[in-house]
Amino acid sequence: MQAVHSAGFKKQFKTIFAAGLVMMSAVLGAPAQAADWPEKTVSIIVPFPPGGSTDVIGRMLAEGLAKLHPETNVIVENVTGGATLPSVFATIKGGENGNKILMSAETSLFINKYSFKNPPYDPDRDLASVSYLYRTPHSLSVNPNSGYKSFEDFVNAIKANPGKISIAVNVIGGSAHLSLERWKQANKLDFEIVPYKGGVQAATDLMGGHIDAHVDVLGNTFPFAVEGKVKPLAILQNLKVAEFPDAVPQSEDNPTDLTVPSILVLTVNGKTPKSTIDKIYESISKVAADEKFKEKLKSLHFELIAATPEESNKFREAATIEFKKMFESSGLPQN
Repeated sequence: MQAVHSAGFKKQFKTIFAAGLVMMSAVLGAPAQAADWPEKTVSIIVPFPPGGSTDVIGRMLAEGLAKLHPETNVIVENVTGGATLPSVFATIKGGENGNKILMSAETSLFINKYSFKNPPYDPDRDLASVSYLYRTPHSLSVNPNSGYKSFEDFVNAIKANPGKISIAVNVIGGSAHLSLERWKQANKLDFEIVPYKGGVQAATDLMGGHIDAHVDVLGNTFPFAVEGKVKPLAILQNLKVAEFPDAVPQSEDNPTDLTVPSILVLTVNGKTPKSTIDKIYESISKVAADEKFKEKLKSLHFELIAATPEESNKFREAATIEFKKMFESSGLPQN
């Protein structure tokens, strides 16, 4: 199977990144528009528990929007679980004026439409793009006391102990789950995948010795790793991370390597008027251009994109095709 980050897909990322930066510069110089947005209360909806990297960025977005719009109460709602379905429904219900902004990851936008026989919502119709905000690498980490000195050691342990090694993911049926299933099949491996409701609890269980490994976005793993509480063995993208020189990169061009795509698109209710979406993007662009915000993303190893709504839609069209291939090749049944 072709890896999700194929050459064409990577070119799409670069195009969107450039376009997003150009639009950010233009927006920052644009005059303010008439204010039918924001309303008195705006919610940033995070589909994961508090404490994770997505939650951290959601709270920084809320803080930035509150500074831009001091008469508006900007709150963060952690609506977790259920393959991100509760967070999607919370965004769709009553959010026609763009007053609910969902931090949509791969599960919400691409995977649920294939993992359900009768999808409970249509992401293309029900979730309108505001901005493809960032992408980030995943890592595979183990407990430092586990005895695994390298990724190769860990893979050899899986081969020597079929069905006995456990690897945690932060959501059932998400991109990490699909990627592990694909990797398992490509290399004829036998291990257990353990879904959690967010990465913080999974990391806690890894440190406690209750699971053997954990695959999560590097931003979630990073604080524990720099303190020596967990040990990254592999970066699941073709990327070297200076802080973890022994963590081997995985190649998106090698179908037997373990790679995981991870993106974040800000979306709103699909009925939100285009003029309102443009106003939301104008504010998001200003928050994303703040040096404090950019430094926080960098510290979490997030790559800032900040694409326009139009460029975000183009990305979603390309990504939908790739995630369909990914789900079909994973072998997972539909719900």
